[in-house]
Order: sequence, then C-alpha cells, then structure tokens
Amino acid sequence: MNNPLSISFSEHRKNNSSDIEMRMGEKLQSKTQQTKTARNAGVVKALRSKMKQDVSHPLKRVKLIKDRLKGRNSKKRWRSLWLYKRRFSEEYKETIQRKYFTEENSNEKTLYLLIRTGESETFLQKAI
Repeated sequence: MNNPLSISFSEHRKNNSSDIEMRMGEKLQSKTQQTKTARNAGVVKALRSKMKQDVSHPLKRVKLIKDRLKGRNSKKRWRSLWLYKRRFSEEYKETIQRKYFTEENSNEKTLYLLIRTGESETFLQKAI
C-alpha cells in the first residue's frame, strides 16, 4: 500500500522539476536568441556566461539538497546503530546479572569486569 505522504512528495517533486525545467528552458532560449542577434563579442560572452550560470545554479542546488539528504540518512543510521548497541549491552548486562548474581550481592564493578574481560562466558566452565 502506498504512503499518501510519499505520493504527494513525489508529485510535488515532479511538478517543481518540470516547472524549473520549463523556466530554465525559456531563459536559455531567450538568451540563445539574444546571442544570435548580438553583434558585439563582449555581449555574446556575457550572455554565454549568464547561460552557464543559469544551468550551473540549479545543479549546485540539487547537489546541496542531495548531500543534506545523505547526511540525514547517515545520521539516522548511526543513531539507530548506537541505540541498538546500547539496548543490546543493557540486555546482556541484565542477563549476566541474573545468571551469576542475586539481588543482594550484585556488584556493578564486578559485573562490568566480567563483561569487559569476557569472563562471563567462561565463568561457569571454570567452576565446573
């Protein structure tokens, strides 16, 4: 099932891009006609320079937006990875605490050392 927000964004993007293409095409066509009628080399160079700017400006803007979107996605991935790692660590700590300690003799420092050194995995084997 399609998300109505993504459809509206997609339609919005298509409408804006076609509008931008149409305006840019009109500007470029107008400047092209001006270069055909211009007799001075300086005027032709100035018109070509403006045409180049008209083309490069939207491209720079698109690249900037694309980079921002990539940055956002990257931040989301890192944040979700960090949250997953944190949740996993907490669950592992609780599991080790339930496995080897009772409520009365639970010691945070000992628990931390067991997990950090990996002794929590071999602790029972040594006891047996």
